[in-house]
Amino acid sequence: MNTTTKHTKKTTSKQGYTMAQKLNSKNKGTTMEKTTYTALNTKFFTYTGSKAKYQKDFAALHKEVNVTTVDTYIEVFAGTLASALHNLECINAKNIIINDINPHIVNLYTQIKYNPQAVLESLKLLEDTFQAYVPEEFKNMRRIKDKTAREQRAGHLKDFYNQAKDYYNKKEMTAKTAGVMVFLLNRNFNGLYAESKEGNYNSSFNWSTKPLNMDNIEENLINLHNFLTENNVVIENMEALALVEKYKGNKDTFIYLDPPYTDSSVTYNSTNQVADYRTVEAHLHLVAQCKEHFNYVMYSNTEVAEIMKEFEHSVHFHRTNSISGAYKQTKTSNAEMLCFIDTTISAMPSVEELLGAVFLNEMPKVDLLLADNKPANNTKFTSMNITA
Repeated sequence: MNTTTKHTKKTTSKQGYTMAQKLNSKNKGTTMEKTTYTALNTKFFTYTGSKAKYQKDFAALHKEVNVTTVDTYIEVFAGTLASALHNLECINAKNIIINDINPHIVNLYTQIKYNPQAVLESLKLLEDTFQAYVPEEFKNMRRIKDKTAREQRAGHLKDFYNQAKDYYNKKEMTAKTAGVMVFLLNRNFNGLYAESKEGNYNSSFNWSTKPLNMDNIEENLINLHNFLTENNVVIENMEALALVEKYKGNKDTFIYLDPPYTDSSVTYNSTNQVADYRTVEAHLHLVAQCKEHFNYVMYSNTEVAEIMKEFEHSVHFHRTNSISGAYKQTKTSNAEMLCFIDTTISAMPSVEELLGAVFLNEMPKVDLLLADNKPANNTKFTSMNITA
């Protein structure tokens, strides 16, 4: 089997260095130390089904199965990448395949890999504008609970969030759209990513006015950028079974499956998903295909007896969240191991105006904010037609 070094980066102290220096972990003349990439030091948004809190559970399962080196690691349902990073703390992999059926998630990680500064600039523009129009009486609130007061004196904040949704739903795969996505995921209700039947993002505004921790977001986003660039990472946008078919030629592969839960009422990517993962049969078929083609298969879902029988090793943990409250099970098998105003304030600019950097005496619209006012980055990604 092929061996690789652990996924580490060289970091500078936060003060005294420019973003460009932070993005280049190998600058000469800087004091640096090695840091392991984890689900915590790369986290800058919350997403449906994230397992960022369950590192110990993943580690316990890996200890039981004891697979430490593989040629290829495949993450089929990427989400926040928390599970992938948990697994890669325990496994050395020469090649890493990151996949998600949601093209926006794929665009986000692609832009973070190639255009991280542009992503951060769009996010900062939106967040700075949002904060500039928060009424004094509502500043720094985890949630504005008075429904009448918030609609009357802070309704422009929700309007701004909804404009960001409209911009995002244009489905333009750019660095600006990636920045909008991070803004939405930090300003939505409980990190719930939901889509309409038409495939449009429709999660609600959370009515929080607490400023985002931009220093932390920047640091973690740069960590993720370094992880994606320092390792041999391929980013895919495929349906699960098609992904398995593409990579089935390499048996020395560890594949992790975290499909939508069988008991979940949350819908997302409904226009792109081929299999109906509300059915046990769809799960069983996916697991069977992976067991046939790969040596190591790890799977997470709610506890279902028919699926559990396919695996030899398991660890149980409780998920306590407002989305599903489901009792979760992560399994492997070893056959091949399987395992958040004053009514007198000026009008808030729209997101288009903001992202177009057009500031008047009123809050710009999102479309105008994000409109290009400088030469565009020429980087293009043929497979998804992604542009900076």
